Amino acid sequence: MTDRVSIDAVAADCESSWRAAGIKRRIAAEMRAELEQHLIEAGKDGRTPESVAGVDTASFAIERAEATGRSHGALPTWEEVSTAAAADLGGPT
Repeated sequence: MTDRVSIDAVAADCESSWRAAGIKRRIAAEMRAELEQHLIEAGKDGRTPESVAGVDTASFAIERAEATGRSHGALPTWEEVSTAAAADLGGPT
C-alpha cells in the first residue's frame, strides 16, 4: 500500500471505531483529521501508519480518544443497559 492509502485506511478504521463507541460524527471527523496529520508527520520520520497504530486499530483508536479526553461520548455497554433496565423493572441485577 502507498503511504497515503495506508494513512486513509488507518484513519477510516479509527473513525469507524470512534463512531461505534458513540463519539459524535463532528468530533470523530476532527479526530480523524488530527490523526491523519499525525500519521503524515510520522511518515516524515520514517514510520509507517501501521507502526504507529499497530495491528489492532480499534484499540488504538479508543486509547487515542481516551488520551485526548474525547471518549466521554461513549455509549454504555449492553450489560450496563440491561442491568439498569432490570433494576428499573424490579428484576434481578
